Amino acid sequence: LISGIHAALELMKRLREINEKRVQPISYTSFYIPELTDIFDVRKFANWLIQRHSREKAINSYSGQSPPPDFSVFDYPFVFDVACKAKMLETEAKLSQDLAMEKASSAIIGPHLARILGPFVQTYVIFEVSRSRLISDTLDHLAMHSPADLKRPLKVRFSDEEAIDDGGVLKEFFILIMRELLNPAYGMFKEYPESRMLWFNENYCYNPSFKRTF
Repeated sequence: LISGIHAALELMKRLREINEKRVQPISYTSFYIPELTDIFDVRKFANWLIQRHSREKAINSYSGQSPPPDFSVFDYPFVFDVACKAKMLETEAKLSQDLAMEKASSAIIGPHLARILGPFVQTYVIFEVSRSRLISDTLDHLAMHSPADLKRPLKVRFSDEEAIDDGGVLKEFFILIMRELLNPAYGMFKEYPESRMLWFNENYCYNPSFKRTF
């Protein structure tokens, strides 16, 4: 039964890849499996993420006659609806953040002391940005840090202002940066008349001169 389910999901995965290359693809909702959505359990998903992180995949020993040891329906997120995917992303982001903090603590003071002093070790990523160069400074910080660093919790400090806030400054930072990104002059988003909604501009081209103005 498990082998049959795995084969069916692999077939759906291939059909989805083909569909994405079509000029007029069918709706992505056609690949949803309501029965899986109805029984989705975020705790099982979290356990699967932890298990996936704690062991290497045994792909090399997979002969094609039976599923890999770590086979799971969670390997095929396209079968879940938007609500389930949102929960998956939130859970995975939280787990990645926790793992990044743990790794940062161990790297700074060693694994043994990290267990004792973990709460007192700086495990955040700090962005210091100027209000007048918000996008430019943010892009510089993103380029400066590794993907692993960026999984750690974020704190923001505005230049020449008071110390880092525990939440208010971060909230203001995201409000301001979204306002700038949605600025028509930036060109990343545009309003589509037929829906009167903003979406990514397919003709967008990064403009370095615009970056320097912020």
